[in-house]
Parts: sequence; C-alpha cells; structure tokens
Amino acid sequence: MAVRRWLVFGLIGAALVSAPAGAQQLGVVAVDESPTATQLLGQVSEFVVGNPDEAARIVRRLFSEFRTRLVVSAADADLFVPVEVRVADLLREQPELRQRLRQEAQGGAHQLL
Repeated sequence: MAVRRWLVFGLIGAALVSAPAGAQQLGVVAVDESPTATQLLGQVSEFVVGNPDEAARIVRRLFSEFRTRLVVSAADADLFVPVEVRVADLLREQPELRQRLRQEAQGGAHQLL
C-alpha cells in the first residue's frame, strides 16, 4: 500500500513538473522575403540590353525600397540573401548597367556644382 501511494505521488509530481513544458506553443518562423523585389530583379536582367535607363531606374528602386528585404540567392535556391547582395552581384556581372548608374550619378553631381 505504501508503495502504491509513493507511486501515485511520483506520477502526480511528474505530471505537475512536465505540464508547463507541454503548454508551450511552437513559434512560427517567417522570412522577410519580397516577391516584388524578386520580380524587379528579373526585370533588370531583361532591360539591361534594350532599355538601360529603365534597368537603372529599377536598380535605384531596389536599393531605396527593398535593400534589406530577402530574395532567393542566385547560387543556391535554399538560401536567402538581402536584395543589396543580389544587386551588387548583378552590377558585377553587367558592366554596362554599372556604367549607366555611374553616368547618372556623375550627371547629378555636375548639376549640383
């Protein structure tokens, strides 16, 4: 009888100790992914050759509105990177776009003088 009593108290104690752990809720993990930025990155690639002014405008928009948002990496579909990293990669790959942005920046600087 004493053994049963200790067994019952032990089970009740174990249930009381583990109850708070069972009440915990799982958190939802969210990624600050931007489908709009992904779409704009695709448009930059399309416009680089035929319409460099539009490509430069989109790059400026990506930097001003989506810089810290995440998009899928070009190298690894399971990896998310900030938009600014993808744009920097794009500017390295597209020297004509980089040159166009540089010309626009210099033109604005000359107007300020």
